[in-house]
Amino acid sequence: MPGEICSLAIDSKGDLWVLEKDAPAVTVFDRNGENKGFFVYNSYDEEWDRPVPCLQLFICLDRIYILDSWEGIFVYSLE
Repeated sequence: MPGEICSLAIDSKGDLWVLEKDAPAVTVFDRNGENKGFFVYNSYDEEWDRPVPCLQLFICLDRIYILDSWEGIFVYSLE
């Protein structure tokens, strides 16, 4: 992973979710450290020409919560 890590979370299956600083995606690893893939949680802001800055991610009740530095929250289902 090329970027600086902002936040880590582990889901009920034991998968590790990694949020990089100023990256528009979350990378997912299995229990063995193998890369399972990623998903894009937001797109680039047209005015700034970079991703919306995000700081933390949490997993609770099969939902992933990503908090951005503008006090917004992205919520996604893990199912």
